Amino acid sequence: MVGDLTQAVRDQGLRMGLYYAGGTDWTFTRRPVRTMADFMAQQALGPEYARYATAQWTELIDTYQPSVLWNDMGWPAESDPHRLMAHYYDTVADGVVNDRWTQAQMPTNRLARALYLRFISLSLKALARVGRPLPQRPPAFHYDI
Repeated sequence: MVGDLTQAVRDQGLRMGLYYAGGTDWTFTRRPVRTMADFMAQQALGPEYARYATAQWTELIDTYQPSVLWNDMGWPAESDPHRLMAHYYDTVADGVVNDRWTQAQMPTNRLARALYLRFISLSLKALARVGRPLPQRPPAFHYDI
């Protein structure tokens, strides 16, 4: 289906972009995402998931050479997005990537991770109550759009 759609778009003289939610995949977890802490926990699914997500994007890049690489919902902390982007630009020299490759850095110890996520959850609720925006760190990765 992706190949047929890609070809149809290109036959119309348009450029094709592809989307993948690299930060989470419900084939690896069934936990619901209700809070920002839940979302962050989804991005720490382990090295097996990091290899899976990297393989997903690599297959899409190699098979369809998308003009736009649109990742969403972050990127697994156990994988280096720079290596994937280097492969992408080697394959699609004039391609562009978006800015949603944020990686949640969390403790590896289960108890420490649970405490950290609880702290994040409470902090976000406190910021929302007083009407303050969520602090944003500048991206530590390359992006075009």
